[in-house]
Amino acid sequence: MKVGEVEEKITNIEDGEFTDKMIDAVKSITRDQNKEIKTIVEKKTMEQREVNKKMVLEIVGEEKRKMESELEERMKRKTNLIIFGLEEDTTEKDAGIKKDRAAIETILGEIKVSHKPINSRRLGNLPTENLATGSEMGRGKRTRPLRLIFASEVARDETLRSFHRTRKEKVTEEEDTRLISKVSMRMDMTPKEREEDEALYQHLIKKREISKNEGDEHAIWIRRKGQVINIGKYPVDKGPREAKKKE
Repeated sequence: MKVGEVEEKITNIEDGEFTDKMIDAVKSITRDQNKEIKTIVEKKTMEQREVNKKMVLEIVGEEKRKMESELEERMKRKTNLIIFGLEEDTTEKDAGIKKDRAAIETILGEIKVSHKPINSRRLGNLPTENLATGSEMGRGKRTRPLRLIFASEVARDETLRSFHRTRKEKVTEEEDTRLISKVSMRMDMTPKEREEDEALYQHLIKKREISKNEGDEHAIWIRRKGQVINIGKYPVDKGPREAKKKE
């Protein structure tokens, strides 16, 4: 190619003038680049999908493990009751166990149930301030919860119902000297169950407050089987009973 022709082509390119061959070459290069970019994007997309899939499987697996662990823990606790506020004798281990057993017998006698726990034990480590020696120094300090393990859920439920029913009964003495008046009792729940129970309790308080503010004197809100329900009896002219409504 002569020098003049080269200069002419350079001038044409500078002026934006391309031959058909040059245009085809540029198009070919563009297609190849687009194809390469598309391949890279598809590869990156597939890689990201695999990463996302792995993350999802890990999350699902972790949630499944948590659920299985929660169910297992609930099964372990399903026949248990916890007593709070029961005085603890920490002077000697054997003396403390003997005193706890005697207190359990007293409580079960006061609530008039025949069920007996198959085992019992204090929960948690002994508070530091309770480790003092001497009969007087070992008493009257912080007390650990006492777990009662029954043979069945029926025994647990009947014991708990009897405790609450008896505790509400009026006593003839001026001062209630019963041991059940000095302690509290509830089911042995997992941390998650306690959160759910607290949320349900707050919902109960809210419903009672709403009924009070609305002047609904018939409303009787209670917790039953994981729900907040109104068991109040309404006059016939009030329409359908609110007692049938569940929240």
